[in-house]
Amino acid sequence: MSDLPLLDLMHAPPVDVPFDRNAEVLQGEPDEVLSLPQRRLAWLEARIDLHRDRARDLWMWSTRLHIEGRGYGYSVGEKWGKFAATRADALHWARVALLGYLDKRPDTPATQRIRRWAEGLS
Repeated sequence: MSDLPLLDLMHAPPVDVPFDRNAEVLQGEPDEVLSLPQRRLAWLEARIDLHRDRARDLWMWSTRLHIEGRGYGYSVGEKWGKFAATRADALHWARVALLGYLDKRPDTPATQRIRRWAEGLS
């Protein structure tokens, strides 16, 4: 289990703004991509996208995982309502989301690798 809940106090909560669930996801490249390559195969094991919504002056995030043949995740975009005041807050909440998903998975070498990677991000 992650130690992140204690760190939640150091970050502003996600920003709650009206958003459109039918909006499109980002069509271009996000401002920042943090990724963990799969050691033997062509895809990524884990990925966090961070993107600044300049119209709202907020940051958005998304997470993706590929563990043992199963994929999970979503592309960054307004439609998910994932907004934070700063890049650091967006990264924190993306890590919380990733680690929360891993907490529901069996403890395997792949989940341990992704957990170490996510916990080391800043």
